Amino acid sequence: MRFAIKKANSKAISFVYKDGDNTAIKEVLKEEQRNFCAYSERYLRKTDLGHIEHFDNRLKNTSGDNYYNYYFVLAWANTSKPKIDNFLPIIKPEQAFAKNENETDRIFYDKATNKYEPINQNDVEAQNLIDFVDLNHQDLFEDRLKAVQRIAKLQKISNLSTTDLEDAILDDPLYLDFITAIETHFRLRLFAQLP
Repeated sequence: MRFAIKKANSKAISFVYKDGDNTAIKEVLKEEQRNFCAYSERYLRKTDLGHIEHFDNRLKNTSGDNYYNYYFVLAWANTSKPKIDNFLPIIKPEQAFAKNENETDRIFYDKATNKYEPINQNDVEAQNLIDFVDLNHQDLFEDRLKAVQRIAKLQKISNLSTTDLEDAILDDPLYLDFITAIETHFRLRLFAQLP
């Protein structure tokens, strides 16, 4: 969820989603999110279908629907997401992880369980976000696990130092799927080094 980035000076701030061609919005969101799905943290390849997702689907095609409600996501994440009504109250995706020293994380990735959890178990808003965007869906769980295993195999076969492992991963976006899980398992700093 660290790619759920919103910028006050975004090129898309004045764009309005309309039925039809919204390529301009999609391209800006892809660029801001560095080609990652805002929810799953999967890196979208050219052959993957990405959608503009309306986080709060109740706002779609209303005056309240704007850049701060749009995210670039895998088509799967968009088409399998339920209605928001059963997940209120909820935090927005950009509130899940701290963006500066004045904020604190609301969710974390637990490497022991391969799942996302709220930092505070009583944080209903954070738990609702996890459940709403289905961060622990069985398919994502399995894909995350495979991504971690792929990096472990790379490290074992090549016997890379931490720095060399970071470089190898950053050189190939296919290794960047589920970046939070990868960073946590291997104690790497990848997100801060992304272009």
